[in-house]
Amino acid sequence: MDLITITGKTSDPSTLSIILIIAAAVAALVCLYALIQTLSKMRRKRDVATLIVAAIATAALFPASFLQPRVESPESATYIKASGTIDTITPNLNQGGTGIRLTETPEVLLTVDDKTADSLAGLEGHPTTLYCDTPDNLNGSALAAGTILDCRTTKPTPQDLFGIAPPIDGHKKTTTPITIR
Repeated sequence: MDLITITGKTSDPSTLSIILIIAAAVAALVCLYALIQTLSKMRRKRDVATLIVAAIATAALFPASFLQPRVESPESATYIKASGTIDTITPNLNQGGTGIRLTETPEVLLTVDDKTADSLAGLEGHPTTLYCDTPDNLNGSALAAGTILDCRTTKPTPQDLFGIAPPIDGHKKTTTPITIR
């Protein structure tokens, strides 16, 4: 069993650029309101001054928001890759799904849903690879004996691991062997 860690950096807009975009939108609304007031009531001096100030603010704030540097944040996600020979397959577990034990790590129960189990039925003695969720109680790269892992036969995509579209730039994959205690 291996712990796979994917790390990289996201590049998000800075807080200042978001504030500047909102300020530009407010200035544009003030500009639109002043234009409507100028055209409808003809109060020239005050409305024209408001219109000019709002137009200048919009013209200055909107491009300035795009000139702000982006903020890079480190991101990481993990999953467990369990490869080995299928020792036993136990259908209808109490918590649902099917249990699989590998000859190499019989002290860890790998559970798969019933649809995935159909593709593994009758494969005792054959090699397989399962991709499992990382449990909360993972201690570094050690699993406790008796751990139950939720697994699937398909390798998780970065979108599965990071949620929405993965904004990982220059991601790096690290493989660490897992020990069973």
